[in-house]
Amino acid sequence: MEQQIFVRLKTEAPPTGTAPFDWTEVSRLRQEKQYTVTKDVVATYIRQAPDDPFVNYQMAWCHDSLGEESAAVPYYVQAITPGLIPPYLQQQAYFGLGSTYRALGRYAEAEETLTAGLVRFPNHPVLQTFYQN
Repeated sequence: MEQQIFVRLKTEAPPTGTAPFDWTEVSRLRQEKQYTVTKDVVATYIRQAPDDPFVNYQMAWCHDSLGEESAAVPYYVQAITPGLIPPYLQQQAYFGLGSTYRALGRYAEAEETLTAGLVRFPNHPVLQTFYQN
């Protein structure tokens, strides 16, 4: 899944309405596994566009990449609450938040998040894997 995020970030423009930041640089840093530097770059974007769901999703990903799951949660929530466009990012955000809650032992919240993701995206195979009825 990590590679899929890189490919989409590199080949697709961020959603309409997303602040015009250098996502090519973010993608390059991730591919080079420079996660701390990536987080520093995205943090500057967060300060400029704190309500942008795409930027929040990227910051959540940065924290998760560094094993900072607790710090990732509010960014995932901020990304999901207003809704991410396009749908593949919505799916990844639900998966990211749900799996982060699981890693933190917050199982009820994980179940709630993954269930909400499945309601929105019933055919998403990754969400189905993490939450079976």
